[in-house]
Amino acid sequence: MLDSLALWLHEHEIPAFLIAQALAFAVGVAWLGARLRKDAGPRDASLIALAMGTGALVGGALLLPLLRLPRTLLGGGGDPFAPGFPSAYGALIGAWVLVTSVARSRGRVAGDALVAPLGAMIAIGRIGCLLAGCCFGKETMALGVSYPPGTPAFAEHAAHAVLPVPLFESALGLAIVMLGVWLPKRLAPGTSLRIAIVVYAVGRFALETLRGDLRPTAGPISLPQAISLVVLALVALRWARSRPDAGVARSAP
Repeated sequence: MLDSLALWLHEHEIPAFLIAQALAFAVGVAWLGARLRKDAGPRDASLIALAMGTGALVGGALLLPLLRLPRTLLGGGGDPFAPGFPSAYGALIGAWVLVTSVARSRGRVAGDALVAPLGAMIAIGRIGCLLAGCCFGKETMALGVSYPPGTPAFAEHAAHAVLPVPLFESALGLAIVMLGVWLPKRLAPGTSLRIAIVVYAVGRFALETLRGDLRPTAGPISLPQAISLVVLALVALRWARSRPDAGVARSAP
């Protein structure tokens, strides 16, 4: 079924990737604004939601070029701003950074409210990747999707079936949506955001092992896996510092 849908979209030149990304941004921004409106008011909620969309766009476009820039400056060659697909990690990080900054400037806290909308962006955005044939998985005999000529997956694996890794990450996004809806009411402020970050970083690291497309690497692992490890380390450090006994331990003689 997915094979037929991908072929139909390609034959009719329907930009499934762009449509899905636009829908992901629209749903994420609208949902965050709606979640914040009761406590923050319409004006602040709209500003913070707009910050989410802006941060996701800028982060998705600039993360990979910024990471490639040092190599270019050191004479390693290559154009850091060469055309390519946006970075999912860049979009998520950019959205979080700008939302946090704008919320603090308005005297608001928006971290936990951000979890479910970000999960929705992941879930919807990755459907676009699935239909476009990018971010595809390794060749497989089961649960595979075959893509038509002209797609990135066909360029790498011809008509061989590949694992639908974007579909798996879309499911990961739905899991984060459920965490974002269920956890904030039951845990201390900020905890659900940290849990969601850990879930995504661990899930993304694992899913990267199933991918079959060419992507940037950091030594023996892919760049997204390296980013996942950095994110997990930062969350662990933040969590350790926020423990009630951490301040006592640091101030003890």
